[in-house]
This record gives sequence, C-alpha cells and structure tokens, in this order.
Amino acid sequence: MQITVFDRQTYKLTSRRVTDEGFLRVPGRAAKTGIQEYLACELGLDGDPMRVIKVMRPEDEVFNDESLASYIGTDVTIEHPDKFVDSNVYSSLSKGPVLSAIRDGDFVKVDMIVKSQDAIDAINAGKVELSAGYSATYEKAQEGADYDFIQRNIRINHVALVDKARAGQQARLFDKQTIKPEKTMEKVVLDSGRSVDLEDGATAALIQDSFDRLTKQVTDSARELETVKGTSDAQSEKIEKLEADLKLANDSESLKSKLAELAQVKDSAINVAGKEFVCDSVDAMEIKRAALSEVRDSIDWSSKTDEYVSAVFDFADADMSKEDDEDEDEDMKVSNDSQLRQLAKDAASSPKKTVDQAVRRKFIDANRYKVTTGELTMEQLNAQADKIGG
Repeated sequence: MQITVFDRQTYKLTSRRVTDEGFLRVPGRAAKTGIQEYLACELGLDGDPMRVIKVMRPEDEVFNDESLASYIGTDVTIEHPDKFVDSNVYSSLSKGPVLSAIRDGDFVKVDMIVKSQDAIDAINAGKVELSAGYSATYEKAQEGADYDFIQRNIRINHVALVDKARAGQQARLFDKQTIKPEKTMEKVVLDSGRSVDLEDGATAALIQDSFDRLTKQVTDSARELETVKGTSDAQSEKIEKLEADLKLANDSESLKSKLAELAQVKDSAINVAGKEFVCDSVDAMEIKRAALSEVRDSIDWSSKTDEYVSAVFDFADADMSKEDDEDEDEDMKVSNDSQLRQLAKDAASSPKKTVDQAVRRKFIDANRYKVTTGELTMEQLNAQADKIGG
C-alpha cells in the first residue's frame, strides 16, 4: 500500500483523539490577555471606520469565573458567523460544543469536540487557529495609557476555527502532546515494508514512515553527488549540471509561487480600485497600498502596518466581489427586455462604491439584529451607518 503525505503544517497531528463515532476531540487556546487591535467599525465607533483601536483585555476579566463559565456549552464554528449563534441559526452553524475552559498562562485553554465532518476536514486541511466570538463592555482608558479602551464583562458566544487568529499563532489547536487514538483499525503494510498497527499512533506512524522514505531519498541523492565528485576531474561537468539543475528547480518553484501570489493580488487590486487601476510594482504590499489609495486617498497608507493594510484590502476585495455577484444576478433578471438590458449595461459601467459605502452596508448587516430586539429602530440604525458610510 503506497502512502502519500502532503506536509501542509509544521507540526505533527498527535494531540487529536477520534472517537468511535468519528468525532474529533481536541484542546486548544481560544483567547489571550493583553492589548489587541480592532478596527473602529468592529466596535461600532464613530469617525474613520478603518482606524485601529487598541483594547486592553485584563487578566481579571479574561479569567473571571463568569467569563470562563460562559465558554462551556458554546458552539464551535467555521469562521465567525455574521451574527451570534442562537436558536434560529444553531443547526446551520454549530460544528460541535466547547466542553471546558481554564487558564493556561496568558491564554484560555478550551477542550472541544468537533462533530461535523466539514469542520474536521477543515482542521485536517490546516484551519487550526482559534478565535472566540463574544460580547463585552468597553471602558474608556485613562489619559496617557498606551491603549484606548478596557474590555469588561466578557461573555462567550462561540469559538471559531480561523486561518489567522487575532490573538496570534499561539491561539490554536494543540499539536504537541502525544495522545493515543480511540479508534481501532486494521494493520497495514506500507510500501517500505514496515507493518503498522493503526490503533497505536496511526497518524504519526504513517507520517513518520513517509518522512523516513523522503529522508532516505535525499540521503541517497547526496551520496550519489559525493560519489560523482570524487571519481575524477572528467566528471566535473556532470557535477556542475546536477547542482545547476537542483538550483534551477528550487528557483523555478519559488518564482512560480511568487508570480501566482502577485497575479492574485493584482486581480484583487483591480476589484477594489476599478478596472482602470494600474500599478507596475512587483511588491504585493505596495500594490495593496496603491489600490487602497485610489478609494481612500485621505489616509496615509504608507504609515500603516502591513497587517493593517492587508486586513483592510481583504475586506474591500471580499465586499466588492459580493457586490459584483449581486449586480450579475440583477443583469440576468432583465435580460429579456432590451431597454432594461441597456440600463443594466450603463449601470455596470458606473464607478464602484467606495470602501466607506461597503463598510456602511457591513455595519447595517452586523447590527440589524438590534432592530429585531427593539434596541434601535431602522431609522436609527441607518443614521448610525450614515456616520461611518460617508
């Protein structure tokens, strides 16, 4: 039996237990104390929606008994949903429950059981960082503090599997402690001739066996090269060719990867800034800053961090793509009427909405539940959105 392993992560999958039902039991770090950065629009603040707000998460709030208790029984989700998990959307969002939450240094450690196969597949594919979704109150920081607000009364609604956690790469599923899988499987014989009992560290054994074969291949190639070097001066050309081929292969793969990334960034930049956008730079961050300058020239994007620029750029790209899909659906509805087709064609050539308008719509969608609960009227919500939508 030939085993092929794609090494997508830098860790071994040894902290995960699979139950007889196929559920995945796994611990991880879901939240952290200290200062974290948010966009003003995430907190519903007036003014520039894209400005960075620094928020202090004190230990006595993060590890408060009531806050830790609020984790228990909440739901695991894939990415953060548009609104909190409740009885109306539970069945479509929940991938399993959070079983416990305790302090682990500066982090909150949770134990989860993931029951939905799509979430298990996402974890196995590399979506292993964690981010807590919660409600909180925000207290204005004292003058002179190196942060803007203090977070209080933290109450957890869900824990999301994400590609990039706000609390950093340490906020993720655990993958260092060896735990014996609960699932019993048959023995297999690998193509190396090694017999493996799958109920005894199956995943680690399979991966280790593949690593052993790759290591042997590399070692054999190195020995072959050394042999060629030592034969005679007549073999020098062959040695140089082997070394040149190896370097060319490495450089080619690196160049392909960089070109693919650059092409994707340029496509997204056109989506954000419009079809007329042109940037000759081959630096992805310069392209992102140039595109954002087209739609928000009042901001000095060169002074913003790469992380901040990338977050705003991705937000604008996703929102503009959603708008394009909606426009395309509307074009299909009027395709049988020539006059309406002309109107659709004219509308398609009009300038796209600015990032501020996209943020306004995002703000309304994120806070529409307040109209349902009676906290705001629709007129009040629109008035608040007008302040940030511009």
